[in-house]
Amino acid sequence: MTASAVRLSAPDFWDQDDRAIDDAFARLRREEPISFQREVSFPPVIEEGPGYWALTRYHDVVEVTRDRDRFCSGRGITVWDWPPDLAEAFSHMLAQDAPEHTRLRRIVQRAFTSAAMHQLQPAIEAHAVAVVDEIRERGEINFVADVAARYPVRIICEMLGVPEAYHEMVAANTTEVIRVADPALIAGAADPQARLGQIVAAGGALAALVMELAADRRANPRDDIISSLVNAEVAGEALDDIELTRFFILLAVGGADTTRAALSHGMIALSRFPDQRRAWLADFDRLAPTASDEIVRWATPLIHFRRTATRDTTIGGPDGTVVAEGDKVVMYYRSANFDEQVFTDPFRFDITRPGTPPHLSFGARGVHHCLGHHLARAQITALFRELYTRLPDIEMSGDPVSEPGSQVHGIADVPCTFTPA
Repeated sequence: MTASAVRLSAPDFWDQDDRAIDDAFARLRREEPISFQREVSFPPVIEEGPGYWALTRYHDVVEVTRDRDRFCSGRGITVWDWPPDLAEAFSHMLAQDAPEHTRLRRIVQRAFTSAAMHQLQPAIEAHAVAVVDEIRERGEINFVADVAARYPVRIICEMLGVPEAYHEMVAANTTEVIRVADPALIAGAADPQARLGQIVAAGGALAALVMELAADRRANPRDDIISSLVNAEVAGEALDDIELTRFFILLAVGGADTTRAALSHGMIALSRFPDQRRAWLADFDRLAPTASDEIVRWATPLIHFRRTATRDTTIGGPDGTVVAEGDKVVMYYRSANFDEQVFTDPFRFDITRPGTPPHLSFGARGVHHCLGHHLARAQITALFRELYTRLPDIEMSGDPVSEPGSQVHGIADVPCTFTPA
């Protein structure tokens, strides 16, 4: 496939296996690192947009991510422009610019500091123990359904203050909601209109739950995030109902679905690179920081995000690509994290890989850098420590099954076997 033949919006492009997709991105990086892509169309659900610039090199992605003057988030962070009613329902602070984004981030960021994660650490470890307890006698599991999908949801729900009776409901609906950002997945469905309806219904179910919890916490505050956000306990400010709903969905989706993907890809990589697994087992605590970061780089759970040019400008220096005011610019983290000009031997899974230069799975340290990066690292470390301590021979036993779509690098099935404990 030539670079000019790569169609990043086509649903069937994302139906390929990872090797074919990675090969296509490698070709784009070499031959056409900033390419103009047509958008997918499936009327009346998705109207074809004006197209977008696809960034595949590391340094171009960093440039756009960090420059909030030339590139904004407030005009959309997904490839397709949602209809107004959908945009109203599913917008959140990642799709906002200053001053709105600054205010919201100031309110919620205290829940995600390293100190806050230290306080949460016992709960993270307890949930890792509980998940392993549930599988330890079975000897054969689907790692995604039985471990990766359950574990992060429980932690996020505990942080938010969601009762255990709702954990499965939150898990199912967050997995649906994130698909609203994925036109390739919607257009590739057998019935795109019905698929979009399922996504909207899932968002409505989560919104109803958070309104119920918010009303209760106003009357009966507890030691959880929802209580602090609705009772003005953070910097003297509180979120209104719409802001709270949006943040709840953002945290539930961002904290659960992306960590699920990272854990699943981590199990695949540690099975396919047994030397790395042995090295980590031999010196777990020392290698945990670089190992968890390598898992996140390798997985790149969020494949891309979009910005919009606020004025005519160039990307890649004075002789770079000219983009016009209003043009969509899509940053492909999945490509940038494997840029051969930045990462040595990028397609080798290496748990000792240094953190400089950093991977871009948490963003590029711009204003939208992931608030949950400490939480993600802590969850990955705690779960693999518990797995390898109690089930040291757990490994993938068959081919994994990928989830379709162009937004989340998801895995549906990772069959694993181990000696029952």
